[in-house]
Amino acid sequence: MLEQRLRGRAARLVEALVERTWSAERGMLRDAPGVEAYSEQAQALALGVECLPARTRAALREWLHGSGPDAPDVRRCQAFMAYYLFLACRQAEAWPLLRRRLAPWWECLDLNFSTTPETFGSTRSDAHAWGAHPVLLALEMTQGRLDPRRLARGGTEPAGVAGGC
Repeated sequence: MLEQRLRGRAARLVEALVERTWSAERGMLRDAPGVEAYSEQAQALALGVECLPARTRAALREWLHGSGPDAPDVRRCQAFMAYYLFLACRQAEAWPLLRRRLAPWWECLDLNFSTTPETFGSTRSDAHAWGAHPVLLALEMTQGRLDPRRLARGGTEPAGVAGGC
């Protein structure tokens, strides 16, 4: 009984938030009501919400597959928040976007980094656990759920490989 009430309340809250932040022309959520600011973070976090309306989920999944994430006015996730973007990419099977957003970590390997940075570019630390989450993705890859060699070479994964979150 309590669970049903709380789920209903959560669904109403999410629906109200979507109603106030949805941009029909962009097919994505604004960062805040009445503000023309957009980020990968808002889209990725929304896709992680279980009670997100189906029409919104479908539109955001489509957004991940299109050119929306690369629009110049869409703020990219920093290293620590990219974890949620990677989960959203996995869920939506948006392998090309996932591959593009992994590029900074591949560059760290090219620069002979032995640790992950807090952020890319100017940073207060060159060793930070928040930036290490691609290791979790790599673990899944080595367990046969994804093929890291194909992803690294620019290939796309066949549909259904990730199996959701």
